[in-house]
Amino acid sequence: MRWPPPFVFRSLNLNQRRDDGSRDWDLISPEARYDLESRMVQAQSPSGLIYRDDKPYLRISARQATVVNDGDRIVLEGNVKLQQITDQRLLIEGERLVWTPDDSHIVVDRQPKALDSRSELSAERFVLLQDRNQLRLDGPTRLLHWPETRSAETESDTEISGGSGSWNLKSGQLTVAGPVTARRDDDSVLTASALEGDTAAQFLDLIKPVILNLGDDRGTVAAQTTRWNYVDRQFRSSGPVEGRRKEMRMRGIGFVMDEGSSTLDVLSACRLEQPGEQLKAQRCSWNWKSQEIIAEGDAQRLRGQVGDDDRIRFNPSDGRVRSQFRLRAAPVTPGSGSPGTPVTF
Repeated sequence: MRWPPPFVFRSLNLNQRRDDGSRDWDLISPEARYDLESRMVQAQSPSGLIYRDDKPYLRISARQATVVNDGDRIVLEGNVKLQQITDQRLLIEGERLVWTPDDSHIVVDRQPKALDSRSELSAERFVLLQDRNQLRLDGPTRLLHWPETRSAETESDTEISGGSGSWNLKSGQLTVAGPVTARRDDDSVLTASALEGDTAAQFLDLIKPVILNLGDDRGTVAAQTTRWNYVDRQFRSSGPVEGRRKEMRMRGIGFVMDEGSSTLDVLSACRLEQPGEQLKAQRCSWNWKSQEIIAEGDAQRLRGQVGDDDRIRFNPSDGRVRSQFRLRAAPVTPGSGSPGTPVTF
């Protein structure tokens, strides 16, 4: 028996509605073939809309589409684009998309990427759960971030890699399983056990323990869970922190680290230590490029410098301060008196 040839359409306009009569999706194509026996449509240069609450939600396009069983499953291939019309206006790209409208389930399983104005997120596979606005990230995840507008002509300043994750396309809530590593264009490397964040509010929470290697032998910073405001290039935490450069350590509770000014500010209970010496202050600051150290108390301020021998030397900022950065002098011998004590502001 010879089957009839497929119907060839100069243009195709498919649409589907939900049980309540609201719009579900539309798909148009300038040229398509329909096979009666398999109930399959092959469409060229398809484009269309996916609706949510009877309003346009996603705009779709590709080089070609296969519509199976009159819309039970739709496969888009070649330069696939899925553009969010509202919320964060995210663009999802890939080379193949498999869509099952009845399940509100979209899978992008070839070279998936999610793009906004400053970032590019990729994984082995994306699964979009339409009814929850949730994008599941399967497999190793990579997030690239640009300091200004994302551009193919310029390199990103940050590359974050981690495990599987999830991203809410409405709220911006993002989670990525660890371990998480962030590499920066200044050769610094940051590690954390996991990542949570809000891309709408433009921050990431790095889950403890957090280690930042400042690169170029400038030192390291170790902290608990830390908020990273990546647009302002600042890190903040209310927990313990320790900055270290070789044998010099600066510890305390609560900190702000500003990448623009290359400074780590310890907000309370600061302790500066190096072999044989220590100093306590209410707060202190370390510039890891200039290696300047500032320690402050109620009415006192010491400014110092980490020298070539990796030791801190302080000079008073005015004539009234007579504090010295010294813990131990010569060993105590019987009858010589008590040992030296730490300087405390």
